[in-house]
Amino acid sequence: MLNMKTIQLTAVIIGLLLSMNQINAQTYYYNTTKTFTDSSTGSSSIYQADVATRSKMVTLYNKSNQYTYAMRTYKDGTKLPEEYYDDRINLTEPDTWTIP
Repeated sequence: MLNMKTIQLTAVIIGLLLSMNQINAQTYYYNTTKTFTDSSTGSSSIYQADVATRSKMVTLYNKSNQYTYAMRTYKDGTKLPEEYYDDRINLTEPDTWTIP
């Protein structure tokens, strides 16, 4: 006789396997660059999905956003150092105050 934990585990595994098909089906939703509108929020918004040709990476953004492809700079407009882009600058403080 099967116990309750076995039945629950089997149900979860079957549910995960059935949802894998849905996840895989949306893999190629943005094959090419698309522009579409969304009026569900009350005001019509225009969105664009840019697809890079080689990597197939997708950038999804609101068309009215002027900072989507802007270079990152300090507030005064000067460029950030190269170490910032190489992830060599530690942007967080070390957590030493919780260690006894």
